[in-house]
Amino acid sequence: MTYKLLLEEARKIIDESLTRSGLSAPQYNISRPPSSQFGDLSSNVAFIVSKRTGLRPGEVVLRLASFADPTSSTYISEVVPHQSGYLNFRVNMKNFATTTLDKIISDQRFGLPSPESRQRISVEHTSVNPAHPLHIGHLRNVVIGDSLARLLGSAGHQVHVLNYIDDTGLQVAMAMLGVLELGLKVDPPAGVKADHHIGGVYVEANRRVEQDPALDSKRRRISEQLEKGEGAAYEIAAKMVETVVRAQLQTCWRVGAEYDLLNFESQILRTGLWETVFQKLKELGVAKLARGGKFDGCWVMEGGDENEEEKVLVRSDGTAVYAAKDIPYAAWKLGMLHDPFKYRIFAQQSTKTLWSTSDKEGGEPPLKFNDVDRTISVIGAEQSRPQKFVKSALIALGPRGEGYHHLAYGKVSLSAKTAKQIQSTIPEEGPVSMKGRTGMYVSADDALDALKRKAAQETRKRNPEAEPAWIQGIAESIAVAAIRYELVKQDLNKPIVFDMDEALRLEGDTGPYLMYSYARARSVIRKAGIQVPVSATVHSAPFELDIAEKELIVELSRTEVELDEALKYMSPRLVANHAFSISMSFNVFYEKCPILTAHDGNIRDWRLLLTHCTSIVLSRLMDIIGIPHPESI
Repeated sequence: MTYKLLLEEARKIIDESLTRSGLSAPQYNISRPPSSQFGDLSSNVAFIVSKRTGLRPGEVVLRLASFADPTSSTYISEVVPHQSGYLNFRVNMKNFATTTLDKIISDQRFGLPSPESRQRISVEHTSVNPAHPLHIGHLRNVVIGDSLARLLGSAGHQVHVLNYIDDTGLQVAMAMLGVLELGLKVDPPAGVKADHHIGGVYVEANRRVEQDPALDSKRRRISEQLEKGEGAAYEIAAKMVETVVRAQLQTCWRVGAEYDLLNFESQILRTGLWETVFQKLKELGVAKLARGGKFDGCWVMEGGDENEEEKVLVRSDGTAVYAAKDIPYAAWKLGMLHDPFKYRIFAQQSTKTLWSTSDKEGGEPPLKFNDVDRTISVIGAEQSRPQKFVKSALIALGPRGEGYHHLAYGKVSLSAKTAKQIQSTIPEEGPVSMKGRTGMYVSADDALDALKRKAAQETRKRNPEAEPAWIQGIAESIAVAAIRYELVKQDLNKPIVFDMDEALRLEGDTGPYLMYSYARARSVIRKAGIQVPVSATVHSAPFELDIAEKELIVELSRTEVELDEALKYMSPRLVANHAFSISMSFNVFYEKCPILTAHDGNIRDWRLLLTHCTSIVLSRLMDIIGIPHPESI
């Protein structure tokens, strides 16, 4: 928390200067100036005072600087007023660098956030219909959810990850129509993943229904069997869904995402939780029967204001809409309803056991999956309105409903060029929305395989003598890093246009760049052939630091501040951006400051220590966003 200490010292100097000068500014900012020539920190306090007093900012900043006294500070060496009105600070970098590196070495949690209280939190993500493979849009959900769970875990929260399986919905029913009515095979041919095969069945079934709309009545009968949990369609679908889910999980595991529980919708429907919640909502007057108008005969929730249209919960035919089913599920997660489920072990993952709900088998999982303090659902931004009604219903049911959070993210489209590569009839006129029912998507598996082939070529060029197995292993890590970083580095609410050629880049603002930076740092340490000093105090900077060294030290020190912000806003993007900033600063330092060839042994040792500390912090950040970090590439 060295950067926080630095900010505290700067704030103390400003507050004392305000008091001595007879001025006041209840709120002001301290930040890094655009260029280090102005200083290491900068405050807008003079502008705040100017607005309150009418004095010119340049006049105020001179007055504040005249009363500023940094002599008692450990890390602030000088206060410098700028004629523009900014109050700048120069840092005693030797003291600050020594403290920062010593903290990194001695504190195994350096940089990681430390909230005031620890909570039990569930994160639900992925939730892909079990009728096709994951595509790039789904994978963004996976990467955001997994990175968020890692971030929360790094702060010491008890986190468990849920994956909701909609095994009774339209898509499964459509796939079953292909199997039961159209003669399509449920079992995949040799060498084809089950999710890809069933995805083809689903696409073909949709095509045939478009040609012959009468088939849709048969699909509706299949849907009824699935919801009731009876009939031949249900029995075959249950086996098909499990096979597809296992294939989908292989993709998720490939990118490093693991889960604690699979919740199957069919089992949720048969618990009666929806009926219980629906009755309570009616009694509370939250759910109301519409009389007349476009929603005649439907049960609806009123909008948040008079201009907002009602939200249908139950259609006039008595069937609940998809968002309505989210209400009892969310209430169960928050401990607002009893736990009616039995559980079984579904799979053994690399680091944890995966459980699933079950209506036939019973087991005792080591975790209590419901009754959490907070639950976070990673769902596309297009579902924001229905999700708002879900939370409103939960709050009506009880105060614990405040613990429900929808983490929205922008959808992923295909660039016109990439879409044309998939389907040659697509005109090159702009981004193309992915559609699972028509097969217009880039599957996550295909994208990872393409990235791996490219990475293997580049790795082989750089390591011509390496064993093929090592090259393939590194190539797989690079592929995972490339795609995870590409999907997490953008603002959550920003839509992404996925371009296959762009994703194949292995340089620049990419996951592989982080990997190369980390591997470069570890390579320097290996080449040194000595034990890295275990204490920065013994090896305080024995020379005037280069600007590249100062920049790197400040970036390392900012880690806790950046992760606190990431945790506050539930934004893994901020972690990715900070890891990239550290990587850039390290590579500038590497190019400008001789390490192994330094002319002085003490300088050499100190720069080795800085390199070692960089690798420590970088690896922690990469772990949070799921970027592999092998020692060499």
